Amino acid sequence: DLTPALVVVEMNREILDRGRYEDVVVAEKDSLELVHFVGGG
Repeated sequence: DLTPALVVVEMNREILDRGRYEDVVVAEKDSLELVHFVGGG
């Protein structure tokens, strides 16, 4: 399970603003990456 507060969505090498997710349109050649931050030592 992912904790939403610890996940960043990157589209075409730019971090998306969480408040604008609903407005984002993904095209066929767009690149998406989910980055999940974890703690540790």
